[in-house]
Amino acid sequence: MDKLTQTFFPPSRIDLARESDFSIGALRVRPSRRELEAHGVRRVLQRRVMQVLVALARSTTEVVSQQELIERCWGGLSVTDDAIGRCVAQLRRLAGSWAEPPFEIETIAGVGYRLDAGIAAAALAPLPRPTSKISVAVTPFANLSSDPEQDYFAEGVVEEVVASLARFKTLHVIWAGGSVVSDGQTLSPTAAARELGVDYLLEGSIRRERDRLRITVHLIDGGTGAELWADRFDGAPAELFALQDRVAERVAGAIDPVTQEVGVAAAMRRPTERLDSYDLYLRGLALFRRSRKDDMLAAIELMERALELDPYFALALGQSAVSHRQVVDHEWSDDLEAFRHRGLAYAERALAAAPDDAKTVALVAAALPGLEASMERALALADRAVSLNPASTFVWLISGSVRLRNGEPDLAAEHLVTALRLDPISPMGGFARMYLALCRFQQRSFEEALTLFGTTTLRLPISYAILAALYGHLGRPEAAASALASFESLSAGPIEKFARLWFPREEYRRLFLEGVQAAGWDAA
Repeated sequence: MDKLTQTFFPPSRIDLARESDFSIGALRVRPSRRELEAHGVRRVLQRRVMQVLVALARSTTEVVSQQELIERCWGGLSVTDDAIGRCVAQLRRLAGSWAEPPFEIETIAGVGYRLDAGIAAAALAPLPRPTSKISVAVTPFANLSSDPEQDYFAEGVVEEVVASLARFKTLHVIWAGGSVVSDGQTLSPTAAARELGVDYLLEGSIRRERDRLRITVHLIDGGTGAELWADRFDGAPAELFALQDRVAERVAGAIDPVTQEVGVAAAMRRPTERLDSYDLYLRGLALFRRSRKDDMLAAIELMERALELDPYFALALGQSAVSHRQVVDHEWSDDLEAFRHRGLAYAERALAAAPDDAKTVALVAAALPGLEASMERALALADRAVSLNPASTFVWLISGSVRLRNGEPDLAAEHLVTALRLDPISPMGGFARMYLALCRFQQRSFEEALTLFGTTTLRLPISYAILAALYGHLGRPEAAASALASFESLSAGPIEKFARLWFPREEYRRLFLEGVQAAGWDAA
C-alpha cells in the first residue's frame, strides 16, 4: 500500500470480534477468541498480539509496514517501535515453542515485517472441543524472586509444562498467557477458568535467590476454586535446568490421574440418563477398578454405550479391551472365546483410532496378555507407550505390569518404582504399590512386600492371592487362610490359572504355590 493510498484509504482497524477464523499451516487461528491451536495445544493471546498476527497473516502485500500495523492494531495512536517489537517477539516465541514452527516473522529493516508461513492462510471453521478431553489452562508462574529479571525462567518453566502436558491426549491444554488479567486486575481462578473455558487451572510461583531455588505448583478446580493438588520443588540455582525438567515431568505425570479421579467422582454424582460419552467411560472405569465379576460386566456395558456415542473414543476402546481380558483371566463367562475375540477387536480399533497416544497404546499393551498367546506384541507396545510419553505415571505402571506377566520381576520393579517417583500421591499409586509388592514377593523380599500392601487399601483378587502366599511363607497361617478365603470369595478363577498368568517362570510359580499351600490351599 503506497503513501497516497494510505492517505485517502487508510487501513481499516482490525476488529477481532468480526474476524473470521483461518489457518497458517497446521496452526488454527481464532481471532474472536484470541486463540491459537496446533498439535493439541491451545494458547490465548493478548489482544494486541492477536491483532498483529491477523494483520501479518491477512495482508495482501508481502511486507506489512510499521505504519500499517499502527493503523490496523492501534487505531493510528502514537506508539513506539518497541510496542510493535514486543508483539512480534511474543509471536516468534510462540511459533518457536512448537516442534514444527507454523510460521516465521522476518524483519525488513526500515520497512516492516513479513510473515512466512509456507502455506497461505485459508478459511477454517472453529472445531468443537472434544467431549472426551479435560481442559487445563497453565497460567503464568509468578516470579517471587527479588530479581525481576528472573521472569524469563518462569516463562521457560511454563513452556516446558505446556509441552509435556500436550502429550496427554486426554487433556486439552491451553497456555493462558495474559488472560488471567483483565483491565489490569488479576482474575479469580473461577473467573479465569470461565473466561478461558477450561475445567482446571495450573498455577505456580518461582523464587530464586542466591543459594536457593523453589518452584511451587497448584492444580485448581475451575468451577469451585478449590485446590486439588500441590507440590514444591527445591534446589540450587546451579540445578536450574535439571529442576525445570523435574517440574515438567512431575506435573505431566500427576495431572492426568488427578483430573481423572476428579472426573470419576463427578461422573458418579450425576444421573445416568444425562451422561455423555466421557461420563459413561468414567463410570465404567470406576466399576472396572473394583475387579468383581458383576462390576466388570457392567463396566463393559457402559464402555459399549460410550462407544455408541463416539465409536472412535480411543480410551474407551482400550479400556474395553482390558475389561474383556479381565473376564477371560478370571473365567467370568461361559463363552470365554467370545470375550477374547471381542477384546482383540477393541484393541485393534483402539490402536487404529490413536496409534500415537501413549495412554491408549499402554491400555492395549495391558489388554493383550490373556487375549493373545504370545507376549511379544504386548511388550513391544509397552515399550512404545514409554517412548511416546516417558513422563506418564500410567505408562510406566502398565509397562511394569506387562513385565510381570512376562516373568521379569526385576525389570518390572524398576518401571513401577519410576511410576511411583513420578506420582506418589494419586490413587494410581495403589496399583503401582500392589504390583511392586508382587515383584518383591518374587524377589523373596517378603517383609517389604507386606509393607507395600500396608500402604494401600486396594484389595483386588491379585492382592488377596499374593497376601495369602506371603503370610504362608512368613509363618502366619491364620492370616494366610483369611486372605485365601477372600480370594476365593471373589470368584477370581482357579488358583492354578492365576499362578500361570502371573508367574510364567517355573521358579516363581512354585514359590507362589508353596505359599498358598501353607495358607491351606489343596493342590489336589
